[in-house]
Amino acid sequence: MPAPSVSRDRPDSRTLFPVKPRVTVRWIVHHKCNLRCRHCSYFGSSSERRESLDPATARKVLANLTDGSVILANLQFVGGEPLLRDDLPDLAGAAAAAGVSVEVVTNGTLIDDRSLDLLKQGTLASLCVSIDGIDKATYGQLRDPGVYDTVLANLQRAVRGKSGKTRVRVNYVLTRQTLRPPLDIVSHFAAMGCDILTLSFVQLEGAARDRERELSPSVEEKLAFIEAYYLRLAEYGIETSLVVPPLVLHYLNVRHGLDLPLRYNGCPAVTGEWAVTSDGQLDPCARIMRTPEVRSRLSARRFSIRDHGFGHILSHPSVARILESKGAVPYHGYRPCRDCRFLHNWCEPCFIEGLAGTGGVFGLCLAARARLADLAGA
Repeated sequence: MPAPSVSRDRPDSRTLFPVKPRVTVRWIVHHKCNLRCRHCSYFGSSSERRESLDPATARKVLANLTDGSVILANLQFVGGEPLLRDDLPDLAGAAAAAGVSVEVVTNGTLIDDRSLDLLKQGTLASLCVSIDGIDKATYGQLRDPGVYDTVLANLQRAVRGKSGKTRVRVNYVLTRQTLRPPLDIVSHFAAMGCDILTLSFVQLEGAARDRERELSPSVEEKLAFIEAYYLRLAEYGIETSLVVPPLVLHYLNVRHGLDLPLRYNGCPAVTGEWAVTSDGQLDPCARIMRTPEVRSRLSARRFSIRDHGFGHILSHPSVARILESKGAVPYHGYRPCRDCRFLHNWCEPCFIEGLAGTGGVFGLCLAARARLADLAGA
């Protein structure tokens, strides 16, 4: 596919974004962590850094993120481990004062009185604790089993101490080790008083990149879990989330006579999500930056959010090239995307494989399509 023909002159960001984009920013506020989890998507990734910003520079980054060029709907403080940062309460308070919805994503080991004050005062919209496993033995296969009791105790302190404005969320990564009946997982955290449970299959990035056979469930295991999850959806006592492709939801509707609403499943780069590295670089897409041929084709780059406002960065030519490329990928070599009924309306897969010329195989969708064909032929 030919390279996008985009002017190298700086475009007007109002032309690229006639309406202010509503974005989520994930800010890696600390480059270190007190745990070394086997499935961590940060350590060993292209986002890993060896330094974090000093307090004054961090406040400058926050000011540039909230310069009014975008609607900063959500700001997630992540890591590493964000609670290692002493000035995190100050950063969270300043962001909340600017009208931003703030979430802290933590491993749960370092939740202390200062963290709980953010919950009591309603500074945080959400505190997210990453817990993988509903018992110590399972948790210990991925994380340090010695901290399990501390994490659960801190989670319960957060639930008891939060204000009515703040929600406590658990992020649960699904691996071969952590797969359990969905109702068992949901019931475990519902009984603890959590407001939201987010389920997601392990991403083979960072520390997990070379551990696919060890960590990643098979396509059939994933599909069985998804099916069980959605069949019991009405029984969950808390809000839950498990994002799957629309073709899979369509299969479940046909197979079981359900009426599950389809959800858009597409690339959020630039238009919906950005990331800030621990040293203050604004990253439009981590996958682009770690794919040399695509990065070169788009002349993609990271931007210093320490030195420039969001508006200045949005008007950079490389942002225009990413936007145009997202809309120009024909999905040749993508299976089964190219002739899928949901392509370009409900689903737009990552465009990087298209630019790299490798294509992509989406096992869940292939399995769902095969099962739909079996149902049609029955």
